[in-house]
Amino acid sequence: MNQLTKKFLTELAVSGIIIIALSVGMLFFGSNIKKFSAKLENSKGELNSRGRAVGRLAELRRSKEEVETPYLTILYNLIPKKDELINISKEIQSLADAEQLTFGFSFTGETQGDENGLGSVRFSINVEGSSKEKVLGFIEALKNFQRLLTLEEISWSESREKTQATVKGSVFFRAES
Repeated sequence: MNQLTKKFLTELAVSGIIIIALSVGMLFFGSNIKKFSAKLENSKGELNSRGRAVGRLAELRRSKEEVETPYLTILYNLIPKKDELINISKEIQSLADAEQLTFGFSFTGETQGDENGLGSVRFSINVEGSSKEKVLGFIEALKNFQRLLTLEEISWSESREKTQATVKGSVFFRAES
């Protein structure tokens, strides 16, 4: 073999090795590019899905705020602060006056509330009227009172001339904020 043939075969072998290396590299990088492309598509789909979920969450929050505000206003009107209960005896007395009853009111105790719960003030009401219907009308009006309260005990006595009732209950208040 002459020198020229040797050189040609050497260059041919080196060229073959380079071509094989490039082919293997192209196959390797091609498959990696396909895998990366698939991951990118999955990530894009996941990102779109999360974007829609965040959009729905924002819409739900807006809806919640639209609904929550009127109901909170109603609750704040039903459940006063403790210092707003100072005139509750006058408010209840107006119910007794509407039924033409004599009226007595006293506070009998208190349960403190906190930021997570309601407090309550216990009361006792004495009413007296000319008929059972008037006293029952007062108790019915008290059950539908503008403040949140519970009636815990009702005692009753009647004679020909008058009907008397003692009503014990609690009115609720919210913590100061």
